[in-house]
Amino acid sequence: LLFLLCTIIGMVGSTAIAQSKQFMTDIGGAAALAAWGASMVSVMNGAGRLIVGALFDKLGMRKTQYVNGVVLILAPLTMLVSLWVASPAVAFIGLCLCGFAYSFAPIVTATFSLAFFGRKHFPLNFPVLTLTLIPASFAPTIAGSLSYTTAYALLTCIAVVGAVVNVMFIRKA
Repeated sequence: LLFLLCTIIGMVGSTAIAQSKQFMTDIGGAAALAAWGASMVSVMNGAGRLIVGALFDKLGMRKTQYVNGVVLILAPLTMLVSLWVASPAVAFIGLCLCGFAYSFAPIVTATFSLAFFGRKHFPLNFPVLTLTLIPASFAPTIAGSLSYTTAYALLTCIAVVGAVVNVMFIRKA
């Protein structure tokens, strides 16, 4: 289940990275805003790792995972809303949220691997969990063959599944 959760987080982030510039221009965003939006996915992924790490330290695993579940659902849902209202500004916020959602993956992988499996086998468990990037990397390819609406509606549904899996881990934490 942990592998599934991390894969879902990776799916949301990698799809946003792959589609960001084209998505923004297709809904009417200027080329400069589209480029900036594409960059912000990566910036939020990097900065988000610091924020998520601080949340784990300050709030603990359980509360931070609630934040993870909410952000994981809001990210593709915001992208979907941006389509409905044809708003590059909402899409920009959605891209930032997708990057932030993606930033949970390495922190969750490391923290949960250590918390649930201990230090003894951490050097093996952590890299196995990072293999989630392999199945997650197919999400942009699949999403690219769908309409934006279908792709982000599907990602929102998958994120809800991820949030449910997340709640299962919260109860064990």
